[in-house]
Amino acid sequence: MDQAQGQPEPLVRGIRQSQLERFLTLIREGYPKAELATCFLEERAGINNIPNMANVRDVLSHFATFLDPEIDEKERADQLAHAEEHLRRAIMEPYQIAIEDIAVKVADLYDKYRKFVLPAKDAHLSLKSAPNDVQINARLREIRERFEAGRLAKGRNRWDGPWEEGVKNFTFAFDGLEELLQELERYSNLFDHTETARKHTRLHLWGIAATVIAGILAVLVAYLFYRLAQT
Repeated sequence: MDQAQGQPEPLVRGIRQSQLERFLTLIREGYPKAELATCFLEERAGINNIPNMANVRDVLSHFATFLDPEIDEKERADQLAHAEEHLRRAIMEPYQIAIEDIAVKVADLYDKYRKFVLPAKDAHLSLKSAPNDVQINARLREIRERFEAGRLAKGRNRWDGPWEEGVKNFTFAFDGLEELLQELERYSNLFDHTETARKHTRLHLWGIAATVIAGILAVLVAYLFYRLAQT
């Protein structure tokens, strides 16, 4: 006879089998996502993910307490809930950290871009295709919307479809910022190279002019000495 027919639920080392299976399923399905998030932060954003290591450690700590035969059913259920929260944070927080880090880089570069590149956009052929303020702000609005959607999903206390969608929104926001950063860097570098070339051209022209003037002066001086010698 099974539990539905009146038999008590099987125990595994004093723990209800269904409860233990739920915890093990949480680790099996959640840990690979946490590891993927850690790799994302370290490899794509270049940030060591120490807080995430702490979250994963806390999951194991709660699991160890969960296995303690001396605790009651309520405390065991609490340990499972706490572990689930730490695992959710281990999955979501790396993406948010990566986005906030690259957002600062984009903001700093965008300030310089507006100050130097945009005013020179129409004066240089290489900058003609550089995005303007309207285009950049439209992209930033979409990125911000995805980021906010990710934050809302992070705050959910249920591990469901909308929560999973939050991870996708965070990833989209990071990809958008990374693409924008690379584009701003490319046009900023083009501007720098163009300005450097113009300075070199001006210096070269000034050098030619100085040489010509010096030559003319030398001829004039020689002529004056010649006339003086004739008198």
